[in-house]
Amino acid sequence: MDNLKNDRRLKNKTAEQDVIGLMLLKPEVQTALDIVPISIFTDTEQAIIQGFKNAHKSGKEVTIVELMEELKKPSYNLNIYTLSELTKFVSDCTLQKDDLEKAIMVLEDLRKKREFVNYSLEGIENLLNGGELESQVIETSDKIEKLIQYQNDGINDINSLVQKSMNRLENTDIQTKFGYSLLDKNIGGVKPGDYTIIGAKSGVGKTTLALNIALNVLEQGKKVLIISREMTDVDVFDRFATMVSKIPSMKFRNKDFTADDWKRFVSASGYLGEYEGKLLIDNNSTKISDIIKLVRKYKPDLVVIDYLQLLSAEDGSKLENAERIIANISRNIRTMTLKYNCHVMALVQLNNSFKGIPHGENVIRQSATVYQDATSVIYLHDLQDKEELKFVYSSVGGIGDKEAENIIKNNKSKKSTSVYAFKLDKNRNGATGVEPITFIRPQFKMYDNDGLKNI
Repeated sequence: MDNLKNDRRLKNKTAEQDVIGLMLLKPEVQTALDIVPISIFTDTEQAIIQGFKNAHKSGKEVTIVELMEELKKPSYNLNIYTLSELTKFVSDCTLQKDDLEKAIMVLEDLRKKREFVNYSLEGIENLLNGGELESQVIETSDKIEKLIQYQNDGINDINSLVQKSMNRLENTDIQTKFGYSLLDKNIGGVKPGDYTIIGAKSGVGKTTLALNIALNVLEQGKKVLIISREMTDVDVFDRFATMVSKIPSMKFRNKDFTADDWKRFVSASGYLGEYEGKLLIDNNSTKISDIIKLVRKYKPDLVVIDYLQLLSAEDGSKLENAERIIANISRNIRTMTLKYNCHVMALVQLNNSFKGIPHGENVIRQSATVYQDATSVIYLHDLQDKEELKFVYSSVGGIGDKEAENIIKNNKSKKSTSVYAFKLDKNRNGATGVEPITFIRPQFKMYDNDGLKNI
């Protein structure tokens, strides 16, 4: 590995010496010392340019004799004791003043290539020492990607932050809505960079809620990427077609369409077809690195992952514990939301052992870390207890005993309509709360109280 780091193809000693020589030959170009990074030079030339910068701190032009005196200091650890070696840089220099910028760009390009090699070798070394593959893939990719982007230290000065804050406040664009008042009122909308978790026990409607939100986001002109590990891409499309056409889902399953159903299906398909390039459905991605590739390529506003515990560790990963695998995937999702400025909505299974309306991190199956990483956490709960149901309805004006009993009866019989607890359990940027939500199974639709008024 050391041989690769020191490969001569990653250096251009002639260009390094020519830049130093030109600055001695044409002192007026020494102003470049204020901006030329030391890291583009290597070995002895790097020490010389460091000395040159130190000697030039006062802004005074530096002569070859003054530079020689500076380099004699023990701190540089150089074996340069004669003027002849620096004089050779001057005499052999072929650069003209107009060529200086180009030469510096050549050296900067080589510096980036050296960093590319170093980052790659560092990632390999970490893997060989037992590092987690997911983390190394993402960490190394991020470092390498920055080499081809505009280089700065990543820290904005206060004036810059003030301007960005003002721009955001003056932005009159309407915030993308979830389409559910509990979420829009408290979270403020589907914000870029946020990480939302939807959790429920199996069969309670996580996917239905997520796809309803996805459709709402899509209809606001945003791009949505669906990652499904439970259904094929055609199955996901059929869910959307059911929501739009209101054809009962059982008719899709049994392929039992009437002439009117076909008309409604064609109409719904045409409607969804208008979102070509906006609605992206993928059921091939199995790892977080696969998802990151799609996010980088398509730049979606919302990413739905159905569901988190079905994602796999990276090939070759040494993680064997399921909790650690999920925790690592979740951390990388959080990083992805910030890096690519997208909103991720990940679905999770809840433990079957807990009773009552879910709360906190310990109800999530396999990893409590997911709760900690998320900016907001939503839980769905199948209400089977009258007192629980009345508590949930208290947030929207209350409900009588008889009506509550009828709803519980319907819920237990798993009829076409159920009422669930719709709980915003965590909200990093605002209030939490709980409301009833109505699940209409045949249409794969979920309505809050406001939504029911518009049916």
